[in-house]
Amino acid sequence: MRVPTFVSVAHPSRLSLRPSRRRAWPVVLGAALLAAVSGEASAQTSSLAIQRLAQGLGPAPQPADQGAPAQGWASAPSGEPAPSAQDQGYLFSLVTPEGQALGQSLADHGLYLDGYTDGVLSAVPSGGIRQGTVQDGEVFFGLDLDMKKIAGVEGAAVHVSFDDRYGPNEALYTGSNFNTPYTYGPVQNFFLSELSWDQSLFGDHLRVLVGRINPDIDFDTSPLYGQFITSAVNSNSVGYYFDNGAIEVPFSAWGARLTFKPTPLTYLRTGAYQSGNPDYLYDETGTYHGFAFGAARSSGALVPVELGYQTDTSSDAHPRQYDVGGYVDTSAYTVPGSTLTRSGRAAFYVQAQQMVWRANPADANDQRGLTLFTQGFWSVEGEVPEAAFYEAGLWDKGPLAARPQDSLGLVFVVNVLGRDYLAATNALLAPVARVAATEQTVELNYGFELAPGMELKPYLQYIQNPELDGIPLPAPRDEHAMVVGFAYTVNIPNLIGLPSLTRND
Repeated sequence: MRVPTFVSVAHPSRLSLRPSRRRAWPVVLGAALLAAVSGEASAQTSSLAIQRLAQGLGPAPQPADQGAPAQGWASAPSGEPAPSAQDQGYLFSLVTPEGQALGQSLADHGLYLDGYTDGVLSAVPSGGIRQGTVQDGEVFFGLDLDMKKIAGVEGAAVHVSFDDRYGPNEALYTGSNFNTPYTYGPVQNFFLSELSWDQSLFGDHLRVLVGRINPDIDFDTSPLYGQFITSAVNSNSVGYYFDNGAIEVPFSAWGARLTFKPTPLTYLRTGAYQSGNPDYLYDETGTYHGFAFGAARSSGALVPVELGYQTDTSSDAHPRQYDVGGYVDTSAYTVPGSTLTRSGRAAFYVQAQQMVWRANPADANDQRGLTLFTQGFWSVEGEVPEAAFYEAGLWDKGPLAARPQDSLGLVFVVNVLGRDYLAATNALLAPVARVAATEQTVELNYGFELAPGMELKPYLQYIQNPELDGIPLPAPRDEHAMVVGFAYTVNIPNLIGLPSLTRND
């Protein structure tokens, strides 16, 4: 029997065979904006220090900040002299008085710049479909507006951001579309990542976010997950990502999210997001343009809910987070291996993380410590790719006293494939290959902080029983894949000392 050249019964948009390309114009645009205001800022230079230097990099918030009150939002330079880069555990620092003054000048007018570039270079030296190297990445640019300073609206902010990704799919080498690097696709294009109104009400007991947003960054997630390369963990579980019809990170769709804060340490979060056929992001010719604002082609809604308890170093000597959540998705989907269309999918999950050791519990500013985390995810309705997902791991901030900004991460993941998905995939692959009922992944990484806003993270992954979703011409015996590589991130505001406006969660 001839093996199909393209197999995907889970999430076809995750696989792209287009040639890779790089774009740098968002960075150029950011540089131009900085230059435009530098004249005013240069006249105000002073020896200001960053109140909150980067504890880590990339789009995910840092674990050190979890649970921090959001009503203040802005982080700005203080009046204290800045400690040296070496004192903070960095090799060097590009933070300057001029850069800090520029950022303060912008912040005084309610403007906060955001932007980063990151990427992953990986190699598959053993196993997989074939051996080789892959490099992909992204460029992100955003602007946050403090509407109190701009228009006098108390507790309000506007967030707008854009993203551009490039590079091929590592799954063409490993055979695992569930374990691509977090920087991959799923399309290679410039697109709107967020356009939202962020409002805090009733003394920050109610937080509202509405507009073009994404549900993946608010549910079934943790800042710790952003410390790993595999998309099986970063930024959600594979089940949450593949088992519903909502748009993937970092894209956006129409939605609204409400967070109720009965106490500073507890929350109930829910929302509603357009869901269904991802074709609503494409135009009539099938070209992804990245700026679709319609909702006519979506077929339902994703309604998630999460109840949680969360502390940080200001309220707890050993910070912790516990939550339980789930979702109902009313959108239509095609049953794996058939042409049948059905609607209605649901799942629930439980997450827990606990810092079990801390270098200096008496100092709220000392973030060094070891945190353990785990999660379980279960599909309860619908024929889906992921029947269950389990993870357990650790994250050590500052494993070496001489390198307090570095980090060490280790995670184990088990994917339990859905019955219909598994049968459909094996029917398509037979007799050349056969997929196992479970896929296991382990990742070990070390984040080396070169400077505030600059990180290099070598890592090692081992994937047992790759699921072969969306893989052309799979190898007959793709039973494992070993991946070695490194990730890099350059966070522009942290790199040069600009203040930030924290997005409400």
